[in-house]
Amino acid sequence: MLVVNVTKNIALADRCCLANSFCKRLIGLLNRNGLVAGEGLLLDRCYGIHTFGMRFPIDIVCLGTDFHVLRIIKALPPFRARVLTNGGFIIELPAGTLDRTQTTEGDQIHIRQRADGHRGRGGAHLQIQVATAGQLIQRPARQDWDNPGPFVA
Repeated sequence: MLVVNVTKNIALADRCCLANSFCKRLIGLLNRNGLVAGEGLLLDRCYGIHTFGMRFPIDIVCLGTDFHVLRIIKALPPFRARVLTNGGFIIELPAGTLDRTQTTEGDQIHIRQRADGHRGRGGAHLQIQVATAGQLIQRPARQDWDNPGPFVA
């Protein structure tokens, strides 16, 4: 998936994977040695994160259900935890991404399927769903880049 800060017109990640189950959110990036520029992990229906067992710092973006940035955490070191209320989605990115892209609270984020169909490591079988206002909404399968909708599967 492609994660774009449309307020600043810059990509945060072009190889973002989706963690949309309890096990995938729990494991998250634990099996990784690090993240390189362009990689990321989108956590669906997540209200807290941890870096226990990780070997590298990460940048955190907490998104509301409308995909506006509610909170950012820069370079969260290993063996830390954060509770993030009011959000519904969290994006974990390589440390330094938020500084490089100048992402700030209030920015609008769009998440889109890459043009080449790549869904990230192990994600080719995932059906992307978004929880909004207590309901599970399935987004349309195909839309143009000009569509203002924040989430395109």
